[in-house]
Amino acid sequence: MNIIIYHHTAIVPTSGGISRMAEMHRSILAAAGHRVWFLATKKVAVPTLEQQLYIEGGTREEQKRSFSNVMAARQVELMIYQDGIAPKNNHILKWAKEMDVRIVNVVHSSLRGIYGFDSQFTFSANFPSPFRKVFNKWVNVYFRHRYGHLYREMFDLSDRVVLLSDKFRDEITWFSGLRDLSKFQAITNPLPFPQPTVSSDGKKKRVIHVGSLTLIKRQDLLLRVWKRVEEQKSDWELIILGKGRKGDSLKRLAQQLKLKHVQFVGFQPPQPYYQSASIFCLTSSSESFGLVVVESMAFGCVPLAFNSYETASDIIDDGVNGFLIKPFDVEEYARKLIWLMDHEEERRKMGMNAMQKSKVFDKEQIGRQWIELVEELAKKQNKKA
Repeated sequence: MNIIIYHHTAIVPTSGGISRMAEMHRSILAAAGHRVWFLATKKVAVPTLEQQLYIEGGTREEQKRSFSNVMAARQVELMIYQDGIAPKNNHILKWAKEMDVRIVNVVHSSLRGIYGFDSQFTFSANFPSPFRKVFNKWVNVYFRHRYGHLYREMFDLSDRVVLLSDKFRDEITWFSGLRDLSKFQAITNPLPFPQPTVSSDGKKKRVIHVGSLTLIKRQDLLLRVWKRVEEQKSDWELIILGKGRKGDSLKRLAQQLKLKHVQFVGFQPPQPYYQSASIFCLTSSSESFGLVVVESMAFGCVPLAFNSYETASDIIDDGVNGFLIKPFDVEEYARKLIWLMDHEEERRKMGMNAMQKSKVFDKEQIGRQWIELVEELAKKQNKKA
């Protein structure tokens, strides 16, 4: 089958996020014998993959002709649309429909998270939790009114809609007004590398965090947690991997809190840090999935996360392979973290359980679901022909 994977910006897998997942979808389907290309409207300044194609033109009409030429030249039968969280680009779906191309729409995140108080307003961190809940609901309602009809149109144009979790079905219904979700299915994000070989002997008294340094990741809360930890555990260290616009302010906060055992190491390949760390911490107010949690678990790290997003409990079984913390209880988070530090045997057992749970997200297993989906749509296309 000839397949186009569309994302408005060119795919750069090293940037993570949707780009990394799009390349994983391509590699899975290409390995199954399908011919797969990327298509984008916006170019980037860094090198891209050889499969990358572009929609050219400055006007909408010129772009439509370019899109049609690309699709026709490669006899594209299926488009995997990676912009499922961006309803402003529905014209791409309409152009594909006009060419009788099947569409799989991938919704990579939680709509409540994207259109939430924390995501939309940088000053939200200063509000206490009860007010945040009220404002979050108001913000959700505003964006439902603004974009709900566009999401409805987007889903109507799609032959299949892939969510990262069945837990997102309710919010899809709430945002779009759709009641028939028969074309929706859940395929989670896969672990992006083979299951590693891990030795517990290589684990250090090290806690790590991996993520972009942005407001929604709430590393400020992690630093406040660590302040409480350092008061009791001076032989442990916290290493923060990632970069972003909050980096300077987070470093200043670490200085204000007089933290002595925190390192900001910037953007780094995380695998060596997963290998040596004993514990992984996530403090995000919202996540689309939280793949870094799964990655850390594959290396035997015990994860802690605020139970602030739907898929947290898909990954972490509280008290079995990690801990889910009440949002955004810094005191409870610190207590659970210190407990893990104090109980080495229990920590090791939970690390083993974490490695076992990560196998649920094995690339081959998730890949089979994508291959079955594509083959199902191919059969329908052949019957139609």
